[in-house]
Amino acid sequence: MVRWKMYSDIHHFKDIGLNKTPVANRLNLNYKTVRKYWDVTPDEFLEIQKSRKARKLDKYHAYLDLVKTVPRYKHCSNT
Repeated sequence: MVRWKMYSDIHHFKDIGLNKTPVANRLNLNYKTVRKYWDVTPDEFLEIQKSRKARKLDKYHAYLDLVKTVPRYKHCSNT
C-alpha cells in the first residue's frame, strides 16, 4: 500500500519534530500533500482510502514498485 507508507512516513517525521516543509522536501512530496495528511488519524486515513475512487492502475502499483527496484542493464536483452 503505497499511500499507507507515505502517510506513515509523514507521521514519522512529524513525531520526531520536523515541520511540514522539511518533511515534504525529504519525502519528495508536494507541500499540499503533506498538509493534507498532517493532522489525519490512521482511522481517518483508512476511511479516506476506502471512499477514494478506484483507479485503473491501482491494482498494478505493487508490480510497478517492483519494476522500479530492478536494476537496469543496457547490455542485457529482455528476451
